[in-house]
Amino acid sequence: SWPLLCPHMQYQGTREYRSGLHLLLRHDGDGHTDWAIGGGRDWFGVEEAPVQRIGLDGTTYYDAAAPFAGDERSIDHVLLQGRTSRGALAAVYGVRWDEYSDVGDATSPRAALIWRGPGSPWTAKLQYAHAFRAPSATERYGTGPGTQQAGNFALQPETIDTLELAWQYGAASHDTELVLFGSRWQDGIVLTQVSPTISQYQNTGRNSGHGIELTHRRVLGNWRLDATGSWVVSENDRIDTRYVGFPQYLLDVGASRQFGNGWEIGLRERIMLDMAEGDTITTSSPLSVYIPPAAPDYYRTDLHAGWRSGKLRLALDVRNLFGRDNIVPSMLNARGGIPEP
Repeated sequence: SWPLLCPHMQYQGTREYRSGLHLLLRHDGDGHTDWAIGGGRDWFGVEEAPVQRIGLDGTTYYDAAAPFAGDERSIDHVLLQGRTSRGALAAVYGVRWDEYSDVGDATSPRAALIWRGPGSPWTAKLQYAHAFRAPSATERYGTGPGTQQAGNFALQPETIDTLELAWQYGAASHDTELVLFGSRWQDGIVLTQVSPTISQYQNTGRNSGHGIELTHRRVLGNWRLDATGSWVVSENDRIDTRYVGFPQYLLDVGASRQFGNGWEIGLRERIMLDMAEGDTITTSSPLSVYIPPAAPDYYRTDLHAGWRSGKLRLALDVRNLFGRDNIVPSMLNARGGIPEP
């Protein structure tokens, strides 16, 4: 449902198919330069895409197939990646080129410089990556006549650039990692209200963020313990305000125990604090700003039980063990999921 834009419930679903063919060739450079080259094609298609719009009183306003029902997409890609080592230094680099049959092509480079002294438990990394996301079928086609979402075939892929500086300490029974990072999200595909009754996905999102993450893992006999905590500040550069749709504090803590008969049982707790139900957005008028309500703190406990004997593995995972009614903050274009392609 999108109660922020209009007083009704909208239900949307898809039946899809996906397939692909990939080929990767690797070369071992005897410790100096290793490389890999590959390519392939993926096929995606939406076989069915029902859409219903139902008023709060139960009246059905719209019940039909979305305009992208039957839509197909193919993706051709080529990638090249390598690693060159000289003493304590190593460079990892790569580039991938993707061509989408319906939205054009994009190039994604990445590179990292790694230092690790001989026999030293310390490792330092400097990493850069450029990534993109192509618009989905819903974003390009809209949901059809009788709904409040118009299509936009002029959409371009949204991109994100990230830079990370990391230090790692590794020992036999424990390791620790500290990461400083920054990111910039450009041409973000955001649902924008273009009239009092019509909204449309547009390339209007611009956000930047920076933060710190600390991870620690430890082995104590048959026990495995790990914890990851992060602090992140994100900003909506378009309206110069904090991007409240992302939690400012995240904590992930896990503990598991292995038994001699092949069993392993563990619990994991995920916590997200200081966030809102969505991002602060503007409508067709620059003076009209929507500030979403604060979201309650998020606590989720997961249970994992597994058994292994030789090549046979059995596992049972129970998510949200205590049935908490958590709210996951989300941009409007991600609420309820985005059908692909």
